[in-house]
Amino acid sequence: MHSHPQADSPAGTSDSDNPAVEAFIGRWADSGASERANYQSFLRELCTLLDVPQHDPHRPDDEDNAYIFERRVRMTRGDGESSYGYIDFFLRANIGPETTFSENINQATHADYRR
Repeated sequence: MHSHPQADSPAGTSDSDNPAVEAFIGRWADSGASERANYQSFLRELCTLLDVPQHDPHRPDDEDNAYIFERRVRMTRGDGESSYGYIDFFLRANIGPETTFSENINQATHADYRR
């Protein structure tokens, strides 16, 4: 079993008290650094584990895309130039993670949070 940081848990419980959490951690512990291959599956399974709704299907008009994978956004650099990029998992009016998988889930992973 891999060691992992203890998250804040309700009083008298720990992550190991929840077999679903342990199974999730065990499943993803050795996933490697393959962000493109893994992040959508990882986030879908995380939504299921947390009992939150799955993302919506992508719509042609980005204004209709409030909760999706790969949300297109316009990025303006300091020099005033702009280009388009993508947010891995977007939820309007919230912060969405820009996933970057580390080679070891026990190491800190990079996260670029955007509004």
